[in-house]
Amino acid sequence: MQQQWSVPARFFVLAIIILVFSAFVYYTRQLIGPLVVSMLVAYFLHPLASALDKRTPLNHKFSVVLVYVAFLAVLAIIPAIITPVVIDQVDSMDIQIQNIINGIEDFVSQTTIMGYQVFKGIPGNLEESLSQVLHPEQVFISIQAITENVVMVILVMIMIYYFMVDWERVRMWGFNFIPKPFQIDALRLYRQIRDIWKTYLRGQIITVFLIGLISGIVAAILGMPGAILIGIVAMILAIIPSVGSSFMVFVASVVAFFSQSATLPISQFWYVVLVVGVFTGIHLFDNYWLRPRILGHRLRLHPAVVLFAVIGALTLGGALLVLIIVPIISSFEVLLRYLICRLTGVDPWDEEIIEDLAENI
Repeated sequence: MQQQWSVPARFFVLAIIILVFSAFVYYTRQLIGPLVVSMLVAYFLHPLASALDKRTPLNHKFSVVLVYVAFLAVLAIIPAIITPVVIDQVDSMDIQIQNIINGIEDFVSQTTIMGYQVFKGIPGNLEESLSQVLHPEQVFISIQAITENVVMVILVMIMIYYFMVDWERVRMWGFNFIPKPFQIDALRLYRQIRDIWKTYLRGQIITVFLIGLISGIVAAILGMPGAILIGIVAMILAIIPSVGSSFMVFVASVVAFFSQSATLPISQFWYVVLVVGVFTGIHLFDNYWLRPRILGHRLRLHPAVVLFAVIGALTLGGALLVLIIVPIISSFEVLLRYLICRLTGVDPWDEEIIEDLAENI
């Protein structure tokens, strides 16, 4: 008969594992970002390769290569299409941009708080500061940073390919660590969490495109300078849930405050009010109708929860954590619900019991 570990021995081993894992994560934290990015991209591209593998005579590896090459082509084509458009927009609104910059500088330089001047203009030692940028030591640091970024991009591209090729093997490798009595529960949890991430990633792509399209069309109707550029900016900001569309209201209000409408014969005051009102409507439409409708009921998070989570992630973890904080919270909710059900003796997979409990709260 095989001797089992005592409870204190189990907790001791568990504590050692947690300490070793924490130390490993701490010393390899520089690679966590590229690893997460490569896994997300591979996870998004893997269904395309699987569909190509099942519906064509191509084998899995060749299907992955085709999808991967197509992905690289899209990455190369999008900047090639967007960059000339952005340059044309910037050139066409060169005077407006200069007016906006001058207006912001004049407005801020004249703004005082309790008699204290907030902005005192461009510092006098600006020339000296610029000369320090060209110092050999600073140039070496810049080259080193650029090299590290290039290496990280290459590493991400390599990891994306290998994750796509061996996604099934990696998944089964993870399941093999789970004891057999718990593998069914682990598989169900995996499916729920997989649906959350799949819904979020696909929903984000649709939402970002629609918000950018709507913002660009609205900007053109309102006669704002650089309507296409405004749509692109709105599309980029929409990647950040809740906060992105809120910040877009501020961006649109600044552009309207320091420019004139090309289509509407109204005063400057009412033009700013109109722009702020319309883009606030886009923000509310994004948070309370579009995202809930696209994401469905799999990400049952209140916009206030999303807002606080995004702000906290931006403060603590940076841009990468902001992009994935929503599915992380939803996944944590699934795991927490499962643990509470197991601890209280309730079947976590009996949806009728859970719905009855939720209705009686």
